[in-house]
Amino acid sequence: IDDVLVELFLKRMEIVYKVADYKIRNGMEVLVKSREEEILSKYLREIEDVTKKNQLKEFIENLMYISRKAQDEVINSKL
Repeated sequence: IDDVLVELFLKRMEIVYKVADYKIRNGMEVLVKSREEEILSKYLREIEDVTKKNQLKEFIENLMYISRKAQDEVINSKL
């Protein structure tokens, strides 16, 4: 499972860099809070187990934080 998670994380980061370029070209902010809330809601709404729901929420929030940080780095390197 960990091998798959690492592979998917690396794929995600490639997309994150492309999204950063898109945001640069379109003058967009890195943080789009409504989009993050939409993503959280999408994945959490079906989970009934409170503990697992909280753990998944933390996992997704951490992924989004890492993604925002990477996008900031890309954007700042092109200024």
